[in-house]
Amino acid sequence: MTRRTSGEGEVIEELKKRLIEELGYPENCIQTDPQYRIPLRPSDRKGYPVDVAVFSNPRKADSDLVLIGECKKPNRKEGIKQLRILLGNSQAEVGVWYNGQEHAYICKTFDERGRVKFEEIPSLPKFGQSISDIGRIKRKDLAKPIDLVKIFRDIHNYLAANAVGITRAVDLAEQMIYLLFCKLHDEINKGPDDDVEFCAYFGEKSEELKERIVRYFNEKVIREYADVFEKGDEIKLDSKSIMYVVGELQNYTINALIEENVDAVADAFEVFIGPALKGEKGQYFTPRNVIRMIFEALDPKPDPKTGVTPLIIDPACGTGRFLIDAMRKLWGSLEEEAKKNWSDRILMTKKEKAATRLYGIDKDEFLAKVARAYMALLGNARENVFCTNSLYPSEKWSEQIRARVKLNSFDIVVTNPPHGSKLVETDPDTLEQYELALEWKEKDGIWKVEGTFSMVGRKVLHPQSFFLSVASNS
Repeated sequence: MTRRTSGEGEVIEELKKRLIEELGYPENCIQTDPQYRIPLRPSDRKGYPVDVAVFSNPRKADSDLVLIGECKKPNRKEGIKQLRILLGNSQAEVGVWYNGQEHAYICKTFDERGRVKFEEIPSLPKFGQSISDIGRIKRKDLAKPIDLVKIFRDIHNYLAANAVGITRAVDLAEQMIYLLFCKLHDEINKGPDDDVEFCAYFGEKSEELKERIVRYFNEKVIREYADVFEKGDEIKLDSKSIMYVVGELQNYTINALIEENVDAVADAFEVFIGPALKGEKGQYFTPRNVIRMIFEALDPKPDPKTGVTPLIIDPACGTGRFLIDAMRKLWGSLEEEAKKNWSDRILMTKKEKAATRLYGIDKDEFLAKVARAYMALLGNARENVFCTNSLYPSEKWSEQIRARVKLNSFDIVVTNPPHGSKLVETDPDTLEQYELALEWKEKDGIWKVEGTFSMVGRKVLHPQSFFLSVASNS
């Protein structure tokens, strides 16, 4: 028996779990221990041990081998090389290399002269499917992912290493937003028996796929989400990178996961957002347990007499995590109320109205876009996220923002403003509106930004309302 490291064993179990739970392979058709062995030459009696061997039926005869998994080789190039050798000496058509961080899928076919060919494929076939079925998916067949964070991390690792022409983390995050909207739009607008369009077919050239996805984004997504995207927004990822992303996501339902667990999707996307923000502007993620504790304490819920949901604003919303958790908390209270024999339609209507009571402002254009995208994806409420400096006097805000963000009207202000010794506010027009700021100037006549934010609430809150800000410990 070939000895395995503990890390290798974990990766093998992870691959096995995905084959069973996401792709429908029966457990009794999968062999990992003892390892199945493939002879590499006619005289080879011992054979090469395969980490994962998948068969078409529980007999597990050599002729029934359909898929092999290789988890030993440390990098993609060596993994693919090993898969080709194993596929060339076995009955299996499909091979997967996976090291816990990256993966590759390849298949074995034959040309018109009967010579063996190997090519990468966008995803693995489900149990009972042939290679030609890859990408031909009905919406009802989409599966909930076991670990969306893991999938997004795999995508991020691939793009960071292989995307051509895009290297900045911010740009990769934006590109992922565009593709995720394509995926969600396709799911939402398809019936259960309709074929999905966000897919990569077996044999489809990456250039053809890119043309199809770009057209979908330009003609459908931007048109429907004109308040999220701007005129210059476009998909710029190279065709092979798009093929990888689409292949990774095409078998999953993201929309059903959103309805079941908002946090799961938000957590997954922060795989891309995190590297895009390194704190150089004082932007730091508030730990999830802190956000959760805040809203457990505030406990926002509709007024029991009027049914009106409290107005909530984050004047330094960043990527919108406070807004997302506020929405989660509000929706939770509505779901409890729904147990009083509400119909699904009534509950959905009330959830949509509750989401429109959440407001966010951030002066960083990228962060505001991410927050709008989050609110659009998770709650279809993106109209109330604005890009401006909330510290400015309201007279400096755009007419649209002044019309939507009414002074002295909010019930709750909750925020984690930028922190840092280099983040200061010196604009006299901004400071003049805050009496305390004029009295509490820091050394050299400047005022730390986080301190100024503590007074923003005074101009947007009404009496008997709540203000909560996360303070820096430095």
